[in-house]
Amino acid sequence: MATPILSIIQVTAPPWFTEIPVFSIDAVKPAVLATSTIQPDLSSPTSRAVKHDYGDCAILPAGHGPVPKYDNTRGFYHSREIHDAAKKAHTPPGYIKSFISATGSYVGAIYLGHYELESFDTHECARRCTEHGQLVNATQPSVPTGTSAAAAAKTTETGYAQQTPEETCEGFNVYFERSPTIHLGPHCPDAPSRTLIKCAIWGEPLHEEKATNTGYREWDFDVAIAGSNGYSLAKHGKGGKSMAACGKRVAKTLLAAVFVGHVLWGLGMF
Repeated sequence: MATPILSIIQVTAPPWFTEIPVFSIDAVKPAVLATSTIQPDLSSPTSRAVKHDYGDCAILPAGHGPVPKYDNTRGFYHSREIHDAAKKAHTPPGYIKSFISATGSYVGAIYLGHYELESFDTHECARRCTEHGQLVNATQPSVPTGTSAAAAAKTTETGYAQQTPEETCEGFNVYFERSPTIHLGPHCPDAPSRTLIKCAIWGEPLHEEKATNTGYREWDFDVAIAGSNGYSLAKHGKGGKSMAACGKRVAKTLLAAVFVGHVLWGLGMF
């Protein structure tokens, strides 16, 4: 039987640093795609600057997300459509919220790939997360009944493969990304924006403190993230919060209690 083809975007770079195949059309003149007179707001710093030398100014596919009236980062971050979509999104069955409407996408250790969606559809992203494990399992021969765990683990000797944690989708991140409408380059360093809706899947539960990818600057264009929602499988606990984050909150509460105790003691109330 032929090996099924994984219908997922397999990349070697994180989801915020990938590119989409462009249409095969003639390169456009930079003057035609002049940047809006509203200059990008740079008060929100991005993580890095990028200048590719292969930008051919070719038009990229349109995004499916809303583009703000004022086409700059400030307009993007304050877009009511983006925030409403993120805050009103449904939590898929079997998942819990890890974070809602963040201004950064998730950065973790076990990145499994990403998809582009036509709407801010958390159920569709959850389906892709579930589908990932099914597709991986479909490419692996099943271990015969009665095979010991030790024997099954020796894949090089028996020929049987086992699904690893890196191949199991444990959570996903749906977010809006401000992206240029063309391939930027030295002859077209800036452009109007398009808004992509991305679904990144992860082999680990998501934590709010790791939604830290705020974007980057590509030539004179600011790539930015907004309306970022993270979800983890319900088995990982309420809110997908890490124990470290919970520990920090407990520590702060204890310190506050100790401080109040010292104040009351000094006032002679004990």
